[in-house]
Amino acid sequence: MTPRRTAALAGSAALLATLARPGTAAAEIVWRGDFETADLSQWNETTGPVGERVTFVQDPVREGMYAARMEIRPGDLGNGDLNRVEYGYHPPAAGFEGSERWYAWSAMQDAAFPLGASWHAFTYWEAEVLYTAALTFRLYAGNEMTFCSYVGGEQVHWTRTFEPGMWHDFVLHVVWSADASEGLVELWYDGELVVPATHVATMFTLPGGEATPNFLHQGMIRDELLEQTEVFFYDGVVEATAPEDVMPGASDTSGGATEGDSGDETSDGGEADAGDASGSASDASAASTTSASDTGQGEGTSAADDGTSMEGAPADADGGGCSCRQSSAGSSWVGLLGWLAFVARGRRRRLGSTHVPS
Repeated sequence: MTPRRTAALAGSAALLATLARPGTAAAEIVWRGDFETADLSQWNETTGPVGERVTFVQDPVREGMYAARMEIRPGDLGNGDLNRVEYGYHPPAAGFEGSERWYAWSAMQDAAFPLGASWHAFTYWEAEVLYTAALTFRLYAGNEMTFCSYVGGEQVHWTRTFEPGMWHDFVLHVVWSADASEGLVELWYDGELVVPATHVATMFTLPGGEATPNFLHQGMIRDELLEQTEVFFYDGVVEATAPEDVMPGASDTSGGATEGDSGDETSDGGEADAGDASGSASDASAASTTSASDTGQGEGTSAADDGTSMEGAPADADGGGCSCRQSSAGSSWVGLLGWLAFVARGRRRRLGSTHVPS
């Protein structure tokens, strides 16, 4: 068993401890942004030329029927001179402070479009009113990926190389609070617990002392000097109140992007190329692609995003109750078994070449 697989199983054991506690609240799906509608109707904001650059494909997918294909080119502008193609979700403000959330999503970079040698932010949470990033996932030269928080100053919680051409799964556990003793982040990446539960402030406060909620951005915002076209895929975005409903593979019955596993294991987290039947995204784009513009989703803007600096800490920062039912032990164990099966298989699917639509 590889060290990474051992770590992944250790992370699963941590989830077992959470699920096995008596009285643990059952998972409740708060929101889905998983693109199964083949449009952006699950989201409530777009920035940049989304109608031209975001399409919905049936291959590759990580789960279900559809994934989002996001393409960004030089000159794709949103809110002034920012090079960005993004969609966003603003959750209800009521009850946000003090809430505990579990977020899951999968992402893949198309290896046919190498990453430019500067900063990118592909998933992040930004403060309402202040428009300052609170939590971010970024990419840099060499595909270095970081997870950072910014309330009270920049903290880099984790770094890892983001390997292109394969799906990567994220599960982020957050307690939303402006109080560093109450706020919390915890992160799983490809089934491995990579950021243990860490107390940190996760909400900014307004001048009057009131904490302001955060909203989610996904897609890409990057250094406007980059001259490369880049392509990413996203799938399975979900927000829940407990871990059961965000475990990758726990309820995957689609046979989507993870089919074709040979059972082989590698030291890179379980990638198995033998038996991989993945098709190219160029085939998918010709046969099974829906664009945001086709589904009536037009270009939009975020109210005042120019207050965010993605190169370092936020421009104006120091450095930068949900209702749940009680779960049965059976539902927790079912979810856990799905998670363990996912980790044990360690399945990844490589992406074939793609092309930029003319």
